[in-house]
Amino acid sequence: MIPQVIKRRIGKVNIIDMNGSMTGLWTARLKIQLEQAFQNLDGNPAVLNFRHITDIDTLGVRFLFQVTSDQNHLSILAGDKGIMDFFNRYPESKRFRLLNNEQDLVQVYGSDLTEENVKDDELRGNLRLQTAISIRFSYHQDSGQKQCVGVVSNLSEHGFYIEYIDILSVEQSLTELNPYNIQSLDFVLSLSNGTTVSGQGKVLHWQLNHEQFGIGVHIEKFDSQDEKRFSDFLQSQREVIIHHQKGR
Repeated sequence: MIPQVIKRRIGKVNIIDMNGSMTGLWTARLKIQLEQAFQNLDGNPAVLNFRHITDIDTLGVRFLFQVTSDQNHLSILAGDKGIMDFFNRYPESKRFRLLNNEQDLVQVYGSDLTEENVKDDELRGNLRLQTAISIRFSYHQDSGQKQCVGVVSNLSEHGFYIEYIDILSVEQSLTELNPYNIQSLDFVLSLSNGTTVSGQGKVLHWQLNHEQFGIGVHIEKFDSQDEKRFSDFLQSQREVIIHHQKGR
């Protein structure tokens, strides 16, 4: 599969997706694409997404180390175990922080993924929280369910906005992920207080900006007692923000 390197950005964090084969004759193309992706990082963190690499060889790894030799704040979102085992044979791999999943991404880069910007009228009404919360969700397509992960960057009582959307399955990722196919979804939110809540939502709007896209979701219902857990979480965040603003 032809290698493809795509750079996206959430807040200050650069997400560099690496897709396809990083072997043999393809590595010359890989090196050029990596050099382009690592331009204009402005000193901000970079996360290399290994999830959709199908295979990699010594030359591919060497080119990656060469291109990133003068870069700091580098992480890798882990992919296939065999590929990660091969990559970790090289001492240079220790320069990269290993992230096993999106929850690790949020834990490490939470403050860089979002910026607090809450208006006074939002504190008096429905709180719209700018945040970084990992989400897993599934939606129906082609007589089956597609399993996805992402980061919720905007959250309110009635809905949320998901970006940095990625397909979990390597096999499913070989088909293009079209955000406009996502109409309704089942979701699990991993809140920053350690609580998880699950429910169903309906997509109200889509936003596509070059290779980065996001979807706005209206919460239709929660499972079991999760509605109260979610409401309690939002209230606790409201109190934290009010306390912070009073202390300025």
